[in-house]
Amino acid sequence: MTLLEAAEADVSRLRQALAEAGAAKVAVVTGALEKGQAAGAPYDVILIEGLIDQRPDALLDQLADGGRLVTVERISGLGRAILYNRSGDDIGRRTVFDASAPELAAFRPAPAFSF
Repeated sequence: MTLLEAAEADVSRLRQALAEAGAAKVAVVTGALEKGQAAGAPYDVILIEGLIDQRPDALLDQLADGGRLVTVERISGLGRAILYNRSGDDIGRRTVFDASAPELAAFRPAPAFSF
């Protein structure tokens, strides 16, 4: 299992807690959350613990065939728990329930001009 964190302080804290718990098969790495950890892919499960504003394509690309990604996605201003499934090259998407979670700034879309 790989845990990805953006802040080095959180990584150090997590590594210490996992070592104390005897979780030897968990790797904690630092990196850009929205880019995932391609070096360890493919993954069977990816969990994004926070609210995102756009489809996480870079992470969906890292799913194994049959893999799942779960997140809370802002849709029409409301948080929805979303389950993505990979089947070959196809990605399925299902809204599971209404939800709330802290927003993850790394998953905000870039500002764009529009009329």
